[in-house]
Amino acid sequence: MRDALDLAAGADDSPGPAGAPAVRVLGPVRVAGPGGELRPPRGARAAALVVLLALGGPRGVSSTAIVDRLWQESLPADPRAALQNLVSRLRAVAGRHVVRATETGYALGVVSDLDLVREGLTAARHELVSGDPGAASATTERILGLWDGAPGGDLDGGGFAAVARELAAAAERWRDGLRVVRRDAAEATGQHAVVAEIAVADLAADPTDEDAARALMGALGGLGRPAEALRVFTRLRSVLVRELGSEPGPATVALYDELAAVGAPGPDGHGVPVAWPGSDAVVPADGVPAAGTTRGLRTYATPLLGRDADVAAVRDALDMARLVTVLGPGGLGKTRLAQEVARRAAARTPFVVVVELVGVRDDDDVVLALADALGIVPGAGSLRLAERLQAGDLASQVAARLRDADALVVLDNCEHVVEGAARWAATLLDASPRLRVLATSRTPLLLEGEVAYAPAPLGSDPAEADGGPAVRLFVERARAVRPDALLDHQAVARLCERLDGLPLAIELAAARVRTLSVAEVDARLDERFALLRVRDRSVPDRHRTLEAVLDWSWNLLSAGQQALWRRAAVLPDGFSAEAARALVPAASGWQVDDDVAALVLQSLVRVEEADGAARYRMVETVREFGLLRLAASREEVATDDAVLGWSTTVARRCASHLLTPGQREAVAELAREQENLLFAVRRAVDRGRPDAVVHGFVALLGSWTSRGAEERVVGLAPVVLDSLAGWQVPEDHADATAIALVVIAGASVFGAPERAARPLARLRRLLRTSRSVGSRTRDLAGLVLARSPEEIAEVLARLQRSDDGYTSLLAHMFEAQQRENDGELARAVELAGTAHEVARRLEDPAATAMTAMVVASFMTEQGDAAAVAGWVAAARDGLVAIGADEMQRQVQWIELSAALTLEDLSAAESTVAGMADALEGSRGAQATESVAVLELGRGEVAWLRGDRDAALEHFSRSVATFGAGQPPGDAAPWFLMAASATLVRRVQAGAADDGGLVQRIVEVGRRVRGAGRGFVDRPVLATSSVGVAYWACLGDGRAGRRDPDRVAAGAELLALAGRLGARQDLPALRLIDLRGSVADSLGGTDAAVVRAAEERAGALARDELVPRAEELLARLAGEAGQELGGGPAQAFFM
Repeated sequence: MRDALDLAAGADDSPGPAGAPAVRVLGPVRVAGPGGELRPPRGARAAALVVLLALGGPRGVSSTAIVDRLWQESLPADPRAALQNLVSRLRAVAGRHVVRATETGYALGVVSDLDLVREGLTAARHELVSGDPGAASATTERILGLWDGAPGGDLDGGGFAAVARELAAAAERWRDGLRVVRRDAAEATGQHAVVAEIAVADLAADPTDEDAARALMGALGGLGRPAEALRVFTRLRSVLVRELGSEPGPATVALYDELAAVGAPGPDGHGVPVAWPGSDAVVPADGVPAAGTTRGLRTYATPLLGRDADVAAVRDALDMARLVTVLGPGGLGKTRLAQEVARRAAARTPFVVVVELVGVRDDDDVVLALADALGIVPGAGSLRLAERLQAGDLASQVAARLRDADALVVLDNCEHVVEGAARWAATLLDASPRLRVLATSRTPLLLEGEVAYAPAPLGSDPAEADGGPAVRLFVERARAVRPDALLDHQAVARLCERLDGLPLAIELAAARVRTLSVAEVDARLDERFALLRVRDRSVPDRHRTLEAVLDWSWNLLSAGQQALWRRAAVLPDGFSAEAARALVPAASGWQVDDDVAALVLQSLVRVEEADGAARYRMVETVREFGLLRLAASREEVATDDAVLGWSTTVARRCASHLLTPGQREAVAELAREQENLLFAVRRAVDRGRPDAVVHGFVALLGSWTSRGAEERVVGLAPVVLDSLAGWQVPEDHADATAIALVVIAGASVFGAPERAARPLARLRRLLRTSRSVGSRTRDLAGLVLARSPEEIAEVLARLQRSDDGYTSLLAHMFEAQQRENDGELARAVELAGTAHEVARRLEDPAATAMTAMVVASFMTEQGDAAAVAGWVAAARDGLVAIGADEMQRQVQWIELSAALTLEDLSAAESTVAGMADALEGSRGAQATESVAVLELGRGEVAWLRGDRDAALEHFSRSVATFGAGQPPGDAAPWFLMAASATLVRRVQAGAADDGGLVQRIVEVGRRVRGAGRGFVDRPVLATSSVGVAYWACLGDGRAGRRDPDRVAAGAELLALAGRLGARQDLPALRLIDLRGSVADSLGGTDAAVVRAAEERAGALARDELVPRAEELLARLAGEAGQELGGGPAQAFFM
């Protein structure tokens, strides 16, 4: 590639043609003659041929495609001869090397200006990502200099106008790409004038280009012209609202706030004034997002070989279309290609997530893979049961998480759930106009606007020292299995060509070098290929070739090894040695172990090790081949029986050990087998096996509980409940069934009361008719069967006195959560502390850790930071022991809150750094609230350090992280706390307005409470009230006097927040300080108004607190809305 770029550089420096491309189409079509002089081809058809071949690049264009494009409907009598004659005429003008024949048609044999453009754009992007913006800038300037007029302009208007349009579109796309790189490079090197010049041109072409607008804002700010930059934002917002019905994104709003804070001194005369096309306002452009947030990106031990052009092509396609599908057969390397595109996109895209669908077996389960990939585990962000159960269904959470996001979502391996993948691709594209979807599949998604890209197989090139990418891949893999193998590059190249260049086929064939020579591998493949082609010539060649490799491996296996392959392929998430033995029950255990080893040696299965246990996995194509063989064997029913027998054994064993000294091992095994158990539950539902359903469900509940992800029960509960219809429960399964019904009924009572009748009725019947339901299960059933608050209190009191430790522990924790929700934090801490002591006596590490964390969390809520450290240490030790990594974020938040409350800034900064490191260590894989919490902590540290400007910037980022829409259920409480704290700090900093936060806090809080169907989370309501109340008291002092009615409402609401149990996690929300601040700031009449308001709040009965708080919030939100009037304050978060 550098050779071609050097030619481009030479084209600028040398007057003669020596360094110039031999074919030029970026202007009038010209070819270099034998003497190097540029001349036009003879005739328009010859010029169109040159354009088509230049567009085709090194791959060339098939003869059929050339004939169709050049002659269209007026085909000559002998198209092949006519094309050969045209090529001969072109060679007569430019020399015989200008065009070369390929296997299917023709390609240019010399360098064209389009070759230099393609390679130059790739090189410039690489230079920019590699940290060399100067080189990137120089490269783009050289390549942009290749344009010499309108590309294909001399073809337009004739019979080849379609070819001219295709060239013009491709040239414009590449030119735009080069301009973006040049703009980004200029930003990186501080060339503000260059950025402004490019951004203005971009906005002239598209006034809604927010990226260009944001870049121009930054450039104008850098030139000392913030007033113009702020007018750019105003104009952009107007255009977006008028044309697209949307608001500027968080990054643009954050830049606006930053520029507004600097002030607006006006133009200073430096540089050329920059105006929005057609107006007097300047425009902003996109500053490249800093470090992109990524999730699901893999790390590969070997480089991606031979796919640079494909990566560039897919990236170009994503620049033009919002949905791109990489199509091809299994084994082509679609996943690896998509991973590389995603990895490179992370440098410019704020959020990149890869969703692996290979383990998904049903269209309806695509949402589960999306949720896992996005890190939607509500329990990991909160210990509070109420918040988890109010999080809503996964589908709405996924849609909410990506609403208005600037993101790239990769849906990998869609073909087996293509309907579900297509549905979700459409949903995500509708959720955000800035979101793009890259899919990999064997079939298209068939959605409007979809662009399909089919990468070619890996090729061989004798001119390259290592034989080209296909040979390089074979040699690398063969050396890994036999380092001393003789690998002649020409022989390997022939073999790779016969394998059609499919990466998987090459890797599997290379594995045979362990025992065979390259020539022997080649000979055996020949026999198998011939056999398969004879069987079915309708199957595409690549499919037959890949099947030949797999079929050959199949025929080398024993009958037992084949049986293991086809049966183990059923499990979507790999298999253990125990599962292998269960799947082939007719063979002895040691024989199955040997069969597993044989599959590993055949490179059909790879080995992973975690928690001291080996696990075996098949790549997708190998697994699918096994499923085809399973269907042909007619063993599907027997295999299902084996799978359900194995899953039930694992489920019962793990469930029985969750409350024993074997807990750690059980939790680890459930984590490993979670997806397989979920698959087994769904298969059991299909097969009418309720026994396997209930045991699998109870075990999954144990796994989810250990991760703090109980909300997943909500999604599976209806399926489990339906499977129990009409089942006369045998005594052996009665206790597990009762546990399942207790959990389903309990989730319904809190989340959807109208769905509780069925599980409650079945539970009552089972308790009446079965003798095998355990006493502990019956005790816990009493809680969900209680019909009134008074009855619940009686049941809790009885269970807390139980001689069974776990019953007592759960009863104490249940009441602790109730008390915390009612704002009775002191009693909640006492109850959770008692539960912790019970857990310690039981020597249960999971219960000990979780109860310690709950105590610590409650203490931070009430601002009692001094005693938190010991509880946090106890929680962390237990969480590490059971591998509950998802809960570590909560531990860090508790530590940060305690340090801030104690004003231990050194400890707080250390914790913030640890939180940031944790996010970086997981490659940016975190839920939205993780970033928000991190920025919230940074804001409080900066405030306590006295740096108010930096603090407000961090607070702004915290709120902006949640986007402009309704945060998902699990994130909403975090948003309300962040927004309330931010509002307090804005008032204390003397902000002129509330930044639109009052209305947003009230609206989000109202929706959260509405989702609870009458259930009100008092601490969340109270925390929402703190910021609004403080703003009402002190945020209206710009005119030197305050509205007494508003002050009264604020003072009363602040007092109500205390009675409702407002969280005291942050110094900004500390009620004692806020009340003191209000008292110190108000005097005379205002002080009397405050005292009267506080007395009114104190006189209210307990059941009057919530309605009164909601009434005051609604009133103050209305007043805030009147003040905003659509003004710029809304831009704080929208």
